[in-house]
Amino acid sequence: MGVEAAGRPPRARPDRLPHRAPPRAGPHGPHPRAGRRRPGRARRLAGRRRHLRGGPLRPRLPRPGDRRAPVGARHLAPGGGAAAVGPRLAARPPPRGRRRRRPPARARGLPGPRRDHPCPVDRAPHTPATPRRLRRSRAAPRRARQLRRPRAPRPAPRPRRLAPVQLRPPAPRRPPPGGVPVTSLLTTRPDAVPGGAAPAVIVTGAGGPAGIAVVRRLIALGHRVVAVDADPTATGAALATVGLTVPRADHPHFVDALVAVATAQGADALIPTVAEELPALSAGADRLAAAGVATWLADPAAVAVCCDKAAFARTLRAAGVPHPPTTDTTSALVEVPGPWVVKPRAGRGSRGVRLLDRRSEVVEALCTDPSLVAQTRLHGREFTADTLVSRTGEILTVVPRWREETKAGISVKGTTFDSEAVTDVVVGALEAVGLTGPANVQGFVAPDGDAAVVEINPRFSGGLPLTLAAGADVVSAYLTGIREPDRQLEHLWFTPGVSMRRYHAEVFTDRSGAPVADPSVSAAVWA
Repeated sequence: MGVEAAGRPPRARPDRLPHRAPPRAGPHGPHPRAGRRRPGRARRLAGRRRHLRGGPLRPRLPRPGDRRAPVGARHLAPGGGAAAVGPRLAARPPPRGRRRRRPPARARGLPGPRRDHPCPVDRAPHTPATPRRLRRSRAAPRRARQLRRPRAPRPAPRPRRLAPVQLRPPAPRRPPPGGVPVTSLLTTRPDAVPGGAAPAVIVTGAGGPAGIAVVRRLIALGHRVVAVDADPTATGAALATVGLTVPRADHPHFVDALVAVATAQGADALIPTVAEELPALSAGADRLAAAGVATWLADPAAVAVCCDKAAFARTLRAAGVPHPPTTDTTSALVEVPGPWVVKPRAGRGSRGVRLLDRRSEVVEALCTDPSLVAQTRLHGREFTADTLVSRTGEILTVVPRWREETKAGISVKGTTFDSEAVTDVVVGALEAVGLTGPANVQGFVAPDGDAAVVEINPRFSGGLPLTLAAGADVVSAYLTGIREPDRQLEHLWFTPGVSMRRYHAEVFTDRSGAPVADPSVSAAVWA
C-alpha cells in the first residue's frame, strides 16, 4: 500500500484497517508518488488476498484454530451478529430488508443457466465447461433481453353502464286556460308528508330577507313550513320543509295557487312578507278561509296609505306626527326646502332613490316622471323600529335599532337601543295610519334628539333577525294571533345594546332540490 499525502486519511477500505501504519513524512514532506499507481494498469490482487476484493463480505467471526483472535471476540454475546474488530475488520453486514437477491435466470427472462455453472439436479445433466474464449460475454444477458417475447396488449376496459338520468320536466310558465297554474316542487324533506303531520304554515316571499328570517325562525320552533315564491331558486325554499313556486301577486291566479298549495300541503296559516301581496290577499281572504287557511291582514286602506309615500306624508302631517316635508308636484316644491331626496311613490329597498342638491334637477325629475316624490333630506342618525300591533290596535312591542350600515336598502349592521322619543313618534305614526299586525317604521334622529318618521312598511323587515335576537319573538306571537284571533297577546320585551353583523351565507341543493351539507358548518348543526 502506498502512503497518502499529509493531512489526508490513509487510502484503505472503510471497512478494513491497514496492516501497517503509513510511513511518517520526512522533513520535506511525503514522497510525490506516495499512494499512487501506474495509470492504465489494473491492480492485481493475489489469490491469498481475497479480503481485498470487491463485493459484499460477511462479518468474520472467531473460528477455532485462529492464531490471533479478533479483538473483542470474547465480548460478543452468544448468537450476536456484530462484526469483529482487529487487524482484519469484516465489512458491515448489509441492512436487513434492503438486500435484494438476484432472481434466477428463468425469472429474469434469460434462456437458462450458464453452461459453466453446475445445473440443478432436476434439470439436464451437467456438461463440461467450455473454454474461456467460447464462453458468453457479459453482454449476453442484454442480448437475451432483446429476445423476450413481446407482451400481449391489454384488452380495452369495458365501458361502465351508467344509470339513465331522469330529467324533470320544467314547470309551465303560463297557467292553463281557465285553470290554476301547477306549482313545481323545489324541496321536499322526509318530514314534509302531510298525512298525520301537524298543520303547515305558508310563508310568501321566501326569496327576500324578511321571508328568509321568518322561515328560519319557524323551522327553529319546529313548525312545518311551506315556502312559496315566484322565483324557483328562492333561498327560503331550500331552508323550508317544502318549497314551491307560485305566480306573482299581480297574477290573476295568485290566490288560487295559494289555495291549491294549502290543500295539498295541509296548511292552516299564512304569513305574508311582501307588501305588494297584501291587496291581493285581502281580496282573496274569503277563499283562503274557505280552504282552512287563517290570516291576519291589515286594513287595505291602511296598507294603501303606507304604500303611497305622498298619501303617507299627508296623513302624518294631518295627525301632527313629525315627518319631512314631501310633495309630488312642482308647484308645491317651494314649501319643501333642500337638499332633497327624490324617490318613487311606491317602492322599497332604496330602489330608484336619488340625492339632489339643485332645485332645477328636482323640477326636471318631477316633470320627467310623475310617479316620483321630492322630500327634504334629513340629517342625523337613521333608525328602524320593528313593531307588532294587535287586532284591537294595542301596541305589543316597539324595538328600535340603529341602521349602522345598509346595502341595497337592507340593514347589515345594527344595534338595538331604547329611546322614549323614538318610541312615542313610532306609536303616533302607527295610530295615525291605523295599521295592525307586523310593521317596521323608519326614521331619523336629529343631532338635537328630535325624531321624525320617514315611512312605514306593513310587513316584517329585512333586519328581523336582530329583533328576534334581542328577545322580542314577533314571529311566534304573530302566528299565535293568526291561529287564535280571539286570544289576548302578551307584550314583548327586548334587550337594548344587542348588535348584529350580517354576512353572506350559502345554501346548497342537489338536482332534486334536496339540501346538501355545508362543508364549512359542523356536522352537529345538520344533525
